Amino acid sequence: MIMAAYNKVNNSRVGVVRKLTDYYITVKGREVEMTRVGVDPDIWGNADTKALSDDSITAIVTFPPGELPILRVRDALSDNVSGGSAFFYDILPVEAYFKFKDRVERGDIFYFTVEDELKNKMPIILKVCDLTGGVTTKLIWRKFLCSPVTGLHELAEETQARVLEKIGVVTGMADG
Repeated sequence: MIMAAYNKVNNSRVGVVRKLTDYYITVKGREVEMTRVGVDPDIWGNADTKALSDDSITAIVTFPPGELPILRVRDALSDNVSGGSAFFYDILPVEAYFKFKDRVERGDIFYFTVEDELKNKMPIILKVCDLTGGVTTKLIWRKFLCSPVTGLHELAEETQARVLEKIGVVTGMADG
């Protein structure tokens, strides 16, 4: 079978484009904590989510329209999120880019902290909702569409504990 020139050229450069994309994420990205989430259906078809693993990975995160509602982020530590206003952050998807080797999937949770002027840690918690990608003859890059998690009650208990430990509210468990 004869392969078209378009296919030959694109197939030969896919590996290089993927490596360059991963390198760009390494250089421009930030370190985030990732909790891989699995679905465990029971015999009736009801699904419970459970944390499968926790990893530290690199990601590029882009917020629309480039800024965050600070007070709502600080309120994420409690189950009660103060309402009254709608923000683009609540509606528009947050874009994230991960390396191919990190194997991020729909439903995974990732989080990181930012510091305010008093060095208080403010958690940013996001859930991967969907993904899109750039293709030629093969997939060459992926963009993950994420939504904010505005209350810890939305997370599994082991993920809640990990987030609280990350931001310094709970210290690591004692040996013994």
